[in-house]
Amino acid sequence: MPLADYALTSYPATSFIWLGQAEEARQHAERALATYKAAPKASWSPSREAIARIDLAMAHALSGAPEDAVALGHQALGSTRVVDSVRHRAGDLTSFLTRRYPRRPEVEGLRDRLAALDADARRSLLAAGPGA
Repeated sequence: MPLADYALTSYPATSFIWLGQAEEARQHAERALATYKAAPKASWSPSREAIARIDLAMAHALSGAPEDAVALGHQALGSTRVVDSVRHRAGDLTSFLTRRYPRRPEVEGLRDRLAALDADARRSLLAAGPGA
């Protein structure tokens, strides 16, 4: 049940981002986060919560609020479970922010944090060896 509730709020948020409809994306991303907070601990998925934060960050970026977008991006990257899908979506966020708000220090800081996480993930994969 909690995963279905999440899908009903999270997927539309992502879709509205792709359509460039920031307000609708924001509303759905906020509902997705509220759904996670209300879910029983056994149903929590830190990576899905992080993606909901990235969706909310994208909505703020589309609305012209890069500081809020960056803050939410940092929250997402601070998740206890930053898996490939989270890093890829954070990459979409940082690419968008970099194009729309070039040379802003807070955007560069988020991009640098993501680059460090990507480098750590590559090192871990290499250390695990072939077939990992």
